Amino acid sequence: MASIGILTDTTAHFPQPKFPGQDQIILIDFSLTFQGAPLGECRENKSLDLPHTLIGWEPEKAPHLSPPSVEEFYQHYLLLHQRFSHLLVITHSAQLSPTYENALQAAEILHGTSRIAVINAQTISAGLGLLVQATAQYISQGLAFDQIETLVRRNIPKIYTLLCTPAFSYLAYNGLISYPQAIAGEMLNLIQVFTLEEDHLVPIEKVRNYRHAVEFFIEFLSEFEDLTHVALVQTGNAPLSESYLLRQYVGETFPSTAFTEHKANLPMMTLFGPRFVCLIAVEAFEP
Repeated sequence: MASIGILTDTTAHFPQPKFPGQDQIILIDFSLTFQGAPLGECRENKSLDLPHTLIGWEPEKAPHLSPPSVEEFYQHYLLLHQRFSHLLVITHSAQLSPTYENALQAAEILHGTSRIAVINAQTISAGLGLLVQATAQYISQGLAFDQIETLVRRNIPKIYTLLCTPAFSYLAYNGLISYPQAIAGEMLNLIQVFTLEEDHLVPIEKVRNYRHAVEFFIEFLSEFEDLTHVALVQTGNAPLSESYLLRQYVGETFPSTAFTEHKANLPMMTLFGPRFVCLIAVEAFEP
């Protein structure tokens, strides 16, 4: 019987501390530089006082997130091949960093020597974590590798991701918007709401403050008839004091839906700034 492992990246948030198949999951980390100095892997730097804006910063001194390289993925594959005969590699949205492409290139080097499926989750944070948890559960149920890969890919469109940030300059620095857009957005003191739609970061709304962001989140959730999970991710620098409104709405409208809150991790803060908020809404996965 094939042994199946899961490799995912450290942008993932896992709503459950323990779940079936957890031992099959391995994490690959990012490296970080700040103020011109390498800080090592993000897991070694759980908190960092990042600036609210990068406008005016010298590029070599700004916080910079380096995704796992092709070589790092390749070395992980070689090591994991000693433990697993098959490997599912599930990364956050390819729109947000080269992580997926690097994982894919590394798998192509080993083509024919190992069964590796590289999957672009088209989401991040708790969306990625929930997808990986479901995958681990499929493994614990004894499903075949090809069947699991098919189920994972079918589950991806059932995850809806909203990202909300006033730090346009972080998006520009990471190549997600242009620098003139970043300057204009931060000068107007706006908060931009994006959605990850078919793996594209699409601006859908501008709001004046975080309370309006919560109101927009509630309006967004009202479009669904049924959800299995709603997750709110935010940083310590920008706690949503109105998050209780979101929790109350989910409890009243979707009484059987799990609602979890998560503290943002360093890779996500380096991508979206130290005051971003993320909402994940998930419909029922394939059984």
